[in-house]
Amino acid sequence: MTIRVSKTTAMVAGAWGALGIVPINHWIKHAIYLSAFASAILWFVTAVVFVFVPANLLVLGSQWYVLPFRVVMGRGLIWMLSYGVLGGLLNLLLFDRASLHW
Repeated sequence: MTIRVSKTTAMVAGAWGALGIVPINHWIKHAIYLSAFASAILWFVTAVVFVFVPANLLVLGSQWYVLPFRVVMGRGLIWMLSYGVLGGLLNLLLFDRASLHW
């Protein structure tokens, strides 16, 4: 089965990343019983599931090297913008607002 990559799939990949990484980040930040090794393993698995695999499948696609540079970078920009917008909204709406103050 081939996945036809587009700007919509890039947006879905950004939403998938935000919906996965923001809650895991919040959980790791407040998990006082988590060792450094377990935290590193959890971040590695999180990065693979929510960043690397969606980026390769839904943003780059299998033929990314034959596409014009601006097409691939446009999808990458949409991916990052959708992640940033949805991740920021999730952080503001679902989690403690005190953590946003420096």
